[in-house]
Amino acid sequence: MVSAESDAAALYGLGWAHAHDRLAQMTWGALALQGRLAEFLGDTDLAGPDLLDDRFENTVAHDVSMRRRGLWRLAKRVTAELDDETRALVGAYCQGVNARIASLPGLPRALTDHGVSAPLWTPAHVVGVWLQAAQLYGGDGLGKAKVFNQIANGTFDLGPLPDDPSAGVVQEIDVPTAWVQEVRDFAESVGLDPDAGFVGGGDDDPAFSHAWAVRRPGGALLVGAPRIPVMLPSLLHEWAVHGETLHGRGWGFVGAPVLLAGFNASTAWSVTSAGLHQADVFILDRFGPDRVRLDGQIVSIDTTLEIVRVASGPDRNILYEETAAGPLIDDLLPGTGPQWRYSWLHPAFQYPELNPIRAGFAAMRAESVEDQRAAGHLLPWPSLNRVFADRAGEIGYALSAAVPVRSADNAVALETAGIAAQYGSPPFRLWQGLVPPHLLPQTVEPSQPVVFSANHRVAGSFYPIPLGGRALSLGDSSRSRRIRELVADLTPGGPGLEWWDRLARDSVDPNLRDLVGMVILGHAQGWTFDPRTVEALPHLQAWLANGASLLLTDPWIGLVGAIDRGFRDPDLSEVHGEGENGLSRLARRVEVWRSQGLDFDEWPQVELIAHWLETILSDAADEVAGVGNPLDVPAIQAASDAYRSARETLTLEAHAGAEGIVALAPWADVTVGPMACPDKKTLWSQHLDSVSFFVDLRTPDEAIATVAPGTHEPGRPHPLSHVSEWLSGYARPIPLSREAFPAVSEKVLTLP
Repeated sequence: MVSAESDAAALYGLGWAHAHDRLAQMTWGALALQGRLAEFLGDTDLAGPDLLDDRFENTVAHDVSMRRRGLWRLAKRVTAELDDETRALVGAYCQGVNARIASLPGLPRALTDHGVSAPLWTPAHVVGVWLQAAQLYGGDGLGKAKVFNQIANGTFDLGPLPDDPSAGVVQEIDVPTAWVQEVRDFAESVGLDPDAGFVGGGDDDPAFSHAWAVRRPGGALLVGAPRIPVMLPSLLHEWAVHGETLHGRGWGFVGAPVLLAGFNASTAWSVTSAGLHQADVFILDRFGPDRVRLDGQIVSIDTTLEIVRVASGPDRNILYEETAAGPLIDDLLPGTGPQWRYSWLHPAFQYPELNPIRAGFAAMRAESVEDQRAAGHLLPWPSLNRVFADRAGEIGYALSAAVPVRSADNAVALETAGIAAQYGSPPFRLWQGLVPPHLLPQTVEPSQPVVFSANHRVAGSFYPIPLGGRALSLGDSSRSRRIRELVADLTPGGPGLEWWDRLARDSVDPNLRDLVGMVILGHAQGWTFDPRTVEALPHLQAWLANGASLLLTDPWIGLVGAIDRGFRDPDLSEVHGEGENGLSRLARRVEVWRSQGLDFDEWPQVELIAHWLETILSDAADEVAGVGNPLDVPAIQAASDAYRSARETLTLEAHAGAEGIVALAPWADVTVGPMACPDKKTLWSQHLDSVSFFVDLRTPDEAIATVAPGTHEPGRPHPLSHVSEWLSGYARPIPLSREAFPAVSEKVLTLP
């Protein structure tokens, strides 16, 4: 915790502490943003975590992409537009960082082993940290040109996707009628059809974060799990600060003085990824080597020569090219046509006056849910679902993002907003501004006593503004379904720590549980399944009776873990949707059919459902026992042992970071385990459990958290201090106030 009389002094101390704990991580992050990894690592392979989908194969490809898209230029562009107060506070933070760097007796080994010096930390580095977060949470948009080509050649289905409006966080009953009318009026004013209904969709949701808040007189409850893959050091850093007006404890990206999720004495907030693809690719007509047609005008291209340095190899000369629609990125898009140029437009380029730092400061100063909602209105990137609560007992939710208004003259752009490139040469085809933040889906004082987000659908069908095309969920995730089940019986005064403990370590995937329940019900009601499926039924019944757990210790984990939950059956997907959304939708419809008294053989599409169930269960049985071999207890035990062995440990490559840098600090690599529940579809989902915290705003000093290893980076005192707590799910105290903090402190430093 950092405490000072003024905000500037508090942030100075915070910068000092960040450099003390995480200087190597901050430095490598800055080099990544600047496109300088190959300068020190050479042309080295990258093995990015699942979160980044192995975006770059090697350091040179990574650096070329950073330079082509001008990420460091964007950071400086936004920095130039900072308001005076934000600039002063960020400057104080940077002074603290640089003071600690200057006083260090030596640099961390993760830097010196590669000949890297620590940078002079600047406000552009702070903004850059959040630009990297925007890439992490929303992607880079480079795949949109491929989707455009698929649409052009007819291989991309533009038909309507099945959806589940009832799954939306915000329903029409949760918002004032006047607000709904204002949203409709805005939609109509920019050429949209206010009766078109919610536009979104996607096959799967991010399997990461969840957050929920519970209304309660005298102080609401909030549970946050702002998850990213567990790394060493963690991408999130835990800290607390008390200044004159800035107060808070929580987790933020190291190198910046604002919290992603946390709490103060009056409010608490957490986030999940909304997954909006905020950056767009525009296709422009080429006019010779140095001009393009843009928005109806032929314009020149500004160019700058850049050199990607490569240690022990030839350097790469690239030409940074820029238009009013952003930098040109042709060579990042294989298979694109030579008659066109391709620009990459990020909200930070078009609207540099918007920045997330100001939003972070507002969240730390918030005293009510209305203040937290207003803080979210200031957040341009990344796109986040924010759940918040206050000490008056109220709760709220808001989608926070700079959401471009795509041209109403381009029907394909509206239909595919967020996933496909757009033709930007005719007039009025570029962005037509941003959706006003107060008109994005949001609610305070919702109709229900609980509000939650688990990367699922943000609004019901009443909401007409296109948000993220098919990059945005159209229904439930398995985790949102499970939260919905577990909180269904809550009363405003009821839940407490026991309730948090139950949800935080929950190991059930309701979709897997329910598909197993479907086949058991069908068999009990006389449906004839194939012999292999019938052979699996006694084991699956025993698993259900044992709680349908996906704990690695479950005796049937090898069998149930082999069941395909991908839900890609083309006939069923046409009605219910694909992937996690689709399976959730089918499971919820089965609940309705059963409540209506329909037997299995009376369900719509029962033949298709039965065939799908037979296929995935018989395939699982064959995987466990081998084709033609009996599915007996010894076979399941052997499969379960193999399943555990492959998943119970997690290897943390030191300083791999979001980029997946290989062997940067192999002397500090470590394997941790055994984990209890690594399954991504569960609420526990341990290998993504970077942090989970519980705040009762009646007594914020009694907040608790489970935190993954990686608090400090290798070489510092506590890189692995939380391993045993994290593995067991133990939650430790995280007091907020100056008075309570000494009880959990190791030592106290006074800075001049």
